[in-house]
Amino acid sequence: MMNYEIFKEVVNDSFKDYLPEQYKDMELRVCSVNKVNRMMDGINLIGESEVKCNFRLD
Repeated sequence: MMNYEIFKEVVNDSFKDYLPEQYKDMELRVCSVNKVNRMMDGINLIGESEVKCNFRLD
């Protein structure tokens, strides 16, 4: 069984393989966001000048 840190790395490394061609040139960044009473992890899909999507991992 993999731990959560390894899971985040695997998702980050393989996430683009499942995206349509139009999104494959975007930058992918795993980041933590401070929410009320806890930290949450997500993947940001970053386009030319802005964040296009944010997917939660937890």
